[in-house]
Amino acid sequence: MYGPPGGQPRPLGTPVYVSRPWSVAHAVPVVPGMPSGWGPVPGVVHTVPITWRPAETRSARWIVPPVAPEQLRAPRDSQYRPPQMGPALATPADSREATMTTETSGGTSPHGSSQSSNSARVASPDTAAETSLTMTEQAGSPQALQKRSVSNLLQNAFGTDVGQKAAEPVKPLETQPDPVPSSSTLAARHRDQPGLAFFADAFVAGEDEAHLERGCRATVKMHELPAAGRQPDLEDSGEAEWPLWTDPWRSESEAARGGATVFVPSGAGVGSPCMYFVHGGGFEWGSPLEDGYDSLCSRIAEGSGMIVVCPDHPLSGENRSFKAPAILDALVKGLRWLVRFDPVAKERRAEVPQILLAGDSAGATQAMSILLQVLAEDALELQSPLRGLVLISPWLDLTCGSHTYVSNAFSAEAHTGDLAFRSPADENRAGFRGMALTYAGSAGLLKDCIVSPYWLARDGRGESTDVLRKLEKSGLPIWICSGASETLAGEVLDFVQRLSGKVPMELWLHEGMFHDWVMYATDRPFPSKEAAMRNLMDFLTDVRESSWKRRGIQYYIDEWK
Repeated sequence: MYGPPGGQPRPLGTPVYVSRPWSVAHAVPVVPGMPSGWGPVPGVVHTVPITWRPAETRSARWIVPPVAPEQLRAPRDSQYRPPQMGPALATPADSREATMTTETSGGTSPHGSSQSSNSARVASPDTAAETSLTMTEQAGSPQALQKRSVSNLLQNAFGTDVGQKAAEPVKPLETQPDPVPSSSTLAARHRDQPGLAFFADAFVAGEDEAHLERGCRATVKMHELPAAGRQPDLEDSGEAEWPLWTDPWRSESEAARGGATVFVPSGAGVGSPCMYFVHGGGFEWGSPLEDGYDSLCSRIAEGSGMIVVCPDHPLSGENRSFKAPAILDALVKGLRWLVRFDPVAKERRAEVPQILLAGDSAGATQAMSILLQVLAEDALELQSPLRGLVLISPWLDLTCGSHTYVSNAFSAEAHTGDLAFRSPADENRAGFRGMALTYAGSAGLLKDCIVSPYWLARDGRGESTDVLRKLEKSGLPIWICSGASETLAGEVLDFVQRLSGKVPMELWLHEGMFHDWVMYATDRPFPSKEAAMRNLMDFLTDVRESSWKRRGIQYYIDEWK
């Protein structure tokens, strides 16, 4: 922080070098007026020591009367420039232009394709500190500054003759230009990008749903199951019927629910691989055609060539009698229909299909619960077609014990934390626990390894040990993406770390992203969404071609525009 004596402190344009994306405390933003007693933020490393000019050589001309904060302006290049904390001091205009040109030019993506200004840095946890936040050595970078002496820095700041520059009169502050941003890494600037501010302002204004991406893709055909007038084979004895149910929350004309919606991409037909996608909504809301799921499912179908089947499964909630065991039974029954019948021909299959389970948010919880229940029951008919699992922003721990319910609480002032859940931390956790208890039906199921999959990794005894052993033996790969700033990030990361080496998994943590960000759209560049979808398509392709390899935990750090 710096500023004239008696004036309002100002934050420094400090590049932040982060060894891990989540290590910077979101709850301690550097804002005007922050007390000076705050200690260093974890994960921030200043690679160049701060050298202050000796007090006896400072000129009284540099001391100005106290002014209002809005009057403060950065000095011109020819006048005194206070030293900035961190390795990147203000650089000449030509150096700044070179820096910005380097950072905003196209680059090579992790997938080998050329990217625009939204190009991201990707690194595994073992190499993140070395590779994910590196930048080209140039004027203003830490590497260049380490090679320059303190006298050169002073000469650059004050001019050739320091005494002569100090003797020149200081122009009134109101005539000074607006500050010029100093060079910094993409990670240091990502929290202050217009795209993130756009969503924050829109969500705070209650316009969350207005920015959900909606509508089925033009190249994808959509139809509903079961088809009118068709009955399952008598030999199935109802085991493979799509469950029908009545929703008391809806009007009489819309109360009849059940079945599924099928998204068929061009080129797909009888025998094509399928994805069984369970929609989210806190276990209490949503349907295959609401809240943007038609857009998400059709996009997955279009990009992967797979047929996506999204069940309209029973929901829990007030005045509804459905609880976790009954809801999971209904979802397993729908999976059994998909294993036995082709969703395009609507006839019994001649061959065993390829099926991937998937879901988002609470639906991701249920998708994993389906897999674990199938394994626990040794249902080989349902297990043999399964090829993998896709979890988008999953809610894995129904006890809601992770620290990120608090540490990732939303801050309207700093535009940090989870934009999707903006209640105070304690209220946020209480709301999640209320939905979890309503869904489970009893507190005893909140730590059940099938209903609450996090406890598969945490419990380590009884049924969870047996189910985990079966999951390891199955060898099914699990792909997960989560926002590093979302409420559920802590339990997701802990879950993956605990099962590392036992279950083949690939986790993508996206810096700055909020819960279910892939469901939203803006006319501004949204690189994290595109990257998440691209990584998902790569996973689906690799699984279908049996070429997938473990990637562990990956961190996606991008620049908002």
